[in-house]
Amino acid sequence: DGAFINTGFAASTRFVKNIDAVEDWPVFDKSFSPSNVVGHRVSYNRNIALDTGSGGHHDIVSNGAKQRNSDTLMNGAATYIYGAWGGQPMTDGSVNQGRAR
Repeated sequence: DGAFINTGFAASTRFVKNIDAVEDWPVFDKSFSPSNVVGHRVSYNRNIALDTGSGGHHDIVSNGAKQRNSDTLMNGAATYIYGAWGGQPMTDGSVNQGRAR
């Protein structure tokens, strides 16, 4: 059971980067993995096709992303940055809410 990132919406595209280490910039998009578990990815810093062997690391939920495990890949004692965009807002300011995947 890993960390939860609250974005306030279900992002269609998201990246996460450990800035304390020299690692890839993985990009997860719901077009690569249309349902949970999200595992397929590309990387901003690599010139390769879609990585389909990276395994399932997180779920996209109605208000962010939830890491599936607590290993050091995405949950180590390091500083992480993330970006998320292209999703449906959790609410429209009224009573209508976004749907979970």
